[in-house]
Amino acid sequence: MLKSKYLFLSLICLLTSFRLHAQFMDYGSDPAKFKWNIARLPHYNLVYPQGNDSMAYRYALFLENVYPHMSKTIGKPIKAKFPVILHPGNMQSNGMVSWAPRRMELITTPSSDLNNQSWDKHLVLHESRHVFQTGKVMHGIFKPLYYIIGEQAAGVASFFLPVWFLEGDAVSTETAMSNGGRGRLPEFNMVYRAQMLGGKKNYSFDKWLMGSYKNYTGTYYALGFDMTSYARQRYGADIWDKSTSRYIRNLLFEGSFKHYTGSSFKRLQHDTFDFLRAEWEKQDTCTQSPQYLSPAKETYTSYRYPQPINDSIVIAVKSGLKDINSLVIINNGREKHLDYIGSINSRLSYRNGRVYWSELVPGLRWTHQNYSIIKYYDLDKKNIKTLTPRQRYLSPAIDEQGQHIAVSRPTVEGKNQLVLIQAEKGNELAAFDVPDNAFIKELTFAGGDTIISIAVADSGIRLLQFNFRNGIWKELLKTTSANITSPVWKDGKIFFESGANGTNNIYSLNPAHVRLSILLLDRQTDVCSSLITKPTDIALPHSRLTVCSLKRQISTGRLPCHLLKHLPLKSNSTWTRHV
Repeated sequence: MLKSKYLFLSLICLLTSFRLHAQFMDYGSDPAKFKWNIARLPHYNLVYPQGNDSMAYRYALFLENVYPHMSKTIGKPIKAKFPVILHPGNMQSNGMVSWAPRRMELITTPSSDLNNQSWDKHLVLHESRHVFQTGKVMHGIFKPLYYIIGEQAAGVASFFLPVWFLEGDAVSTETAMSNGGRGRLPEFNMVYRAQMLGGKKNYSFDKWLMGSYKNYTGTYYALGFDMTSYARQRYGADIWDKSTSRYIRNLLFEGSFKHYTGSSFKRLQHDTFDFLRAEWEKQDTCTQSPQYLSPAKETYTSYRYPQPINDSIVIAVKSGLKDINSLVIINNGREKHLDYIGSINSRLSYRNGRVYWSELVPGLRWTHQNYSIIKYYDLDKKNIKTLTPRQRYLSPAIDEQGQHIAVSRPTVEGKNQLVLIQAEKGNELAAFDVPDNAFIKELTFAGGDTIISIAVADSGIRLLQFNFRNGIWKELLKTTSANITSPVWKDGKIFFESGANGTNNIYSLNPAHVRLSILLLDRQTDVCSSLITKPTDIALPHSRLTVCSLKRQISTGRLPCHLLKHLPLKSNSTWTRHV
């Protein structure tokens, strides 16, 4: 029996040679000016550029602190130290684990899409799980292959491991082992929630996994998170440890899972969605019919970052299954194309006939030296202009007079700053260090010399107020583990979005009276980047752009519709939901 398994493995090695070449992954080169150090840790060899010692120290702490806890639900990897390489010059936030040669590569620049967890913690938790996953399957019948074909054996060992399991298990781990993680974001499951509560036909497991050219089906990250998490809840926290342990003895991953559960993967997906549907239906207690601003589409189309020009005109970023990113203007249900844009990494910000955003631009020579620059579209001249070339600026916000732009800047050395630039020529006026080196993911001006920022630190996320004339920072909401995003200043109040109760809802905070109000509790829509169009309306991004009236407040959580009221908060108190 054992001989037949090794014959089968040898056949797999021959037949999958076309796939194994992908294991030799070149993640790109860093600028030649970088000189490298190496920190030899108990379980890792950490490689980083000179001058980034503080950053490397943080990553070293997180890597080693996580290591003993990671093995409790997946088992231990091989004993050899694992190389980790830091890339601080790249603005395209990401990370990866690869074999042949085996290493973990981390792009250390925080993402502007970051939730309430610091970027370094998020990266370490997610990518460390991949190290343990692949290391686990390098035992058993796969271990002898290591001495025959080297680290390419990892490609053979993971051949039958589905991608939804690998990524879903990593997302589940990053969520379970922290107060953040993508699994806690309502928008992460939005596509499934909308499909189930919208009364539409549910798709098959194959369609959810493989995707569609007609319908939007989400990502295998979200699908895998739901399935792996539900399996842990129903069959025990060690279900994937037991399944992978049996897999390295018989080559059948789904069969190994079925041995302990009696369920196939299709059955697991069906049971998972039945469980989620029942939970979401309990929350779905009140509904509202929105008013659609955008025209109906036959295929899935997304309208993101809506910016009101007036009561009837909205500008948004349009994308879809057959559409690349483009700026469009919508006027009374009629859509007009303005221009194509690149890889946008911020909300739109409108002021005085110009629409501003930040955009990723590749470097000319080095993969890991690129830029995030500020661009704007001039509605009168009908063209796009680059305002700040070769910079590391994120999340632009423009003051009421259109003279100053506030941006977030993460430096190559790992320092987070708020930068003030001149709106007409893009000259840098001043740079301010953020308290506790928190990363500012979004900004908005609050009139005069005041800037409101949403900042992410080790302890969580906070709402900060900054006066750039006197340099004084003030905390408006104390650090919380609930995600906060999309700040907007209107009529002396800060409007923002949060998923504190399981759906993305809109809140307002009056700094003068330190009072928090719930304005709109949403059923299933992703209300990220929503903006006030007039005192009674909010524009919501969706597959169709909508407007929901604040006079018709809705609730889908435990708070009944008729009980919506102001929630008093004391200054510097922890934000809690009284429901």
